[in-house]
Amino acid sequence: MDIEFLGTGASDWDVSLRGTSGYRRFSSALIGGRLLIDPGPHIFGFTEDFNCAGLLENAGAVIVTHSHGDHLDLKSVSRLCSEGVNKIYCEEHVVPMLSDVKNIDIHIMPLFEKIDICGFGVTAVPANHGTEICGEQAVHYIAEKDGKRIFYGCDGAWIRRDAWYYMRNYAYDLFVLDGTLGDDYGDYRIFEHNNLRMAEIIAETIKNTGVLKDGGKIILSHFAHGCHGTQAELEKRLAPFGISAAYDGMRIDI
Repeated sequence: MDIEFLGTGASDWDVSLRGTSGYRRFSSALIGGRLLIDPGPHIFGFTEDFNCAGLLENAGAVIVTHSHGDHLDLKSVSRLCSEGVNKIYCEEHVVPMLSDVKNIDIHIMPLFEKIDICGFGVTAVPANHGTEICGEQAVHYIAEKDGKRIFYGCDGAWIRRDAWYYMRNYAYDLFVLDGTLGDDYGDYRIFEHNNLRMAEIIAETIKNTGVLKDGGKIILSHFAHGCHGTQAELEKRLAPFGISAAYDGMRIDI
């Protein structure tokens, strides 16, 4: 088990900043080299910038958290499908968006039900995040294999009560949490994104309840461009709470 961050930014990152110091692509990750979370518009730019052209060809399936354009890009999905990565798992209300993509194999992702995807046990739990599609439920993902377990929870405020009551029955090696808003207070996005204090409270609870394994890690991702300083400043800010900050290209072995 490992996770590689193909992007760690929120939707306000401008592609014109590509190549500048500290640039973040839209949030996406690859678990175990096989599960691609969120096929946003920057994933192929990542493979170019990091000289790993064949990285996505080895992916076995794509799992989508929600329909926002920084997480689900139809051009990226079409290219993935044309290159043989055509198994797409998503919430049922997202399916119509993908109906015109050629060579696609769509699977509806149920909530609170572990299913096998490419040898991983994958479970979707509801996220506290809204979309423009009526009835759509944004999700977070739990991925497990060989006794290792990851929670990937970008784009959402706190952890929903029903999700938490399901999640707390298991122990995790890694939590990836939303850190969109930095130290901003009074931001209207607070009802569907975390600021850093919220992330710290979640981290404290995860540790105190024994949900995080000994030696387990808590990492933040999905950082808004207008709410954070440099990577070094962010790491210094989070270090007293035992939290790390993800960056594009970061890879963690579990």
